[in-house]
Amino acid sequence: MKNLYTIISVILLAAILVPNTSAQNQESLSGFREAEWDMSREEVSSAIKAELSRVKGSRQPYKMSLFRPFRIESDEIGSFTYNVDFYFAVDDTTLGMVEVQPTDDSPSIVHFRELSELLTKKYGEPDTQEDQDNPGGGKAKVKRWILGSTFIEIDYTKYAPNLGGGVSIKLRYEKKESEGTEKL
Repeated sequence: MKNLYTIISVILLAAILVPNTSAQNQESLSGFREAEWDMSREEVSSAIKAELSRVKGSRQPYKMSLFRPFRIESDEIGSFTYNVDFYFAVDDTTLGMVEVQPTDDSPSIVHFRELSELLTKKYGEPDTQEDQDNPGGGKAKVKRWILGSTFIEIDYTKYAPNLGGGVSIKLRYEKKESEGTEKL
């Protein structure tokens, strides 16, 4: 019986002393990889040690502004290859969003599962997850993490056959606004 108390004591002590890496990640995540929110395009390129190429003719409305994407093509994540788009304010001075999409012409649920697994390993269980049935037989799965100043969402959509079929997978990192300031 004394050995049982000793074992339990050692386990509890180890649980207290071993750092919680998930909590550390949540506190420190303020961007994507080494790129941090509000960095300029040049700062991001230097931080991630990669050249970003402009995605021609593409501007995205994002939080009431136009953001322009710059891309790293064919970046390997897990066992698949993805394009990584960094969205900057039109003047290239403010990183606001990063979007990761498979380069495959026909992405599948396998991409979603692998990315979800990698995100869960790194950040712990998602804060929210949803499975939805879309009209006409389509399906959607969404998982979200809220980590420090970063909001992460992975989204899998299988379109209904009457909408052309096909699958869309997006992994998006966004700068999280301070609570209560989004309507100012």
